[in-house]
Amino acid sequence: MREIPTMRRLVRADPEDRWAAVFGRIAVYSFLIALVSGILLLPFFQSSMTPVVYHGSYRELDGLTVSRAYQSTLNISFDVRGGLLIRQVHHWSADLFVAAVCLRLIRVFFRGRFRLPDWLIWVGLLLAGMLAGFSGTILPDDMLSGGSLSVFTGVVLSLPLVGTHLEILIFGGSFPGHVIIPRAYWVHIVVLPLALGGLVAAYPLLDGRIVGGRPPRGPRRSRQVALLPPKPADPANRIGVGVAGITLYGLLWAAAANDQIAYHLQISLYTVTWVFRVLVLAGPVLAFVLARTICHVVEARRRDEAEHGIETGRIAMTPEGGFTEIREQAGSR
Repeated sequence: MREIPTMRRLVRADPEDRWAAVFGRIAVYSFLIALVSGILLLPFFQSSMTPVVYHGSYRELDGLTVSRAYQSTLNISFDVRGGLLIRQVHHWSADLFVAAVCLRLIRVFFRGRFRLPDWLIWVGLLLAGMLAGFSGTILPDDMLSGGSLSVFTGVVLSLPLVGTHLEILIFGGSFPGHVIIPRAYWVHIVVLPLALGGLVAAYPLLDGRIVGGRPPRGPRRSRQVALLPPKPADPANRIGVGVAGITLYGLLWAAAANDQIAYHLQISLYTVTWVFRVLVLAGPVLAFVLARTICHVVEARRRDEAEHGIETGRIAMTPEGGFTEIREQAGSR
């Protein structure tokens, strides 16, 4: 399939990094699949929190009062032909989009081959994709939706000075209110898709102003290299920062399940919470120090091999009767 120029420029910002291009293509194709599957779901979903009595194929809820949004979600899953399949395609393509963007950002960051416009646009795609996933989770008005909104409400209320006022503004009153799903619906189907599409469309414009269009190849590649950030004096610092950031995110992700960890390990929830409080503060620092130390050790070994050769484990006797190790020149293998 022939790629459009916008997609080609977006995923081939660095023609020497094929894996970055792979992750970029996966992200773009996942976004297109999520967009098409979302359009297919639009006629069947009703973004209303009005209470109704459910009568449908899911017998366990027959006769119970649910919101119209949840009723339409159940109808899509059990009464619309192929509805559950389209829902799952929409869900997993959105997850794959965020994962691909994260992997591309991580790879480009650790390799130190990022340019400012390219980096900012991909960060924007990540934030918009995560917001799209969050707003989509709210729409069905099921238990997962309620749990997500509870966490979100707690975060909002924790903001000093403006937390309570911001909650009233978002929910139209106290939590959960009656307007959050209609508002999240329009954000999900209009605002965020336009933001994502705008970021994709904006990239070739910024890239064209900087490098004059497609990244140069061959003799003109020096222009491309010149636009990359200068090589840091100590790349170990960059790697350490990256590892620290991943460690922080992983700890926060695990801390969100502190109740499940406490339940399955039969540990006090108070103890688990305090353990994660300490780890969130100390873990990234330790990860930075450890990663930086490992990088320095590896770099010292490479310098030693470049100066004295690679150890072979073979011993030879010198004419004076001593012993010395035979070393091979680096790159000879």
